[in-house]
Amino acid sequence: MSKTTYWEKSFMLGLSKLMVLSVLRNGPVHGYGIIKEIETKSNQCCSITPGSIYPLLRDLEKEELIVSHKSKVGGRDRVNYELTDAGRETLKEALRMWEIFLDGTRNIFYDDDAPE
Repeated sequence: MSKTTYWEKSFMLGLSKLMVLSVLRNGPVHGYGIIKEIETKSNQCCSITPGSIYPLLRDLEKEELIVSHKSKVGGRDRVNYELTDAGRETLKEALRMWEIFLDGTRNIFYDDDAPE
């Protein structure tokens, strides 16, 4: 694996987790709903594939940041995901760190010519 691919995957995994936790802060959502909300809110800039979202959701559940609830909808099983208290705290801290990161990188990328 090239360094670019490694860093891109690592960066995107962290961002994907942050985006999923952010979507879930407003209440329970099923996997496909999370995918669609990320696409919609990012103006199609960001996307997570079904092949990526479910392993990511399992990881977040193992980390006890989210819980899943199964239900039947139209005779089919549906799994909704919801933030735990630990997930809310993690999201709060991650967003704080994200803001620090954005401020710091703006200083590097734009010097004194940051866009308004």
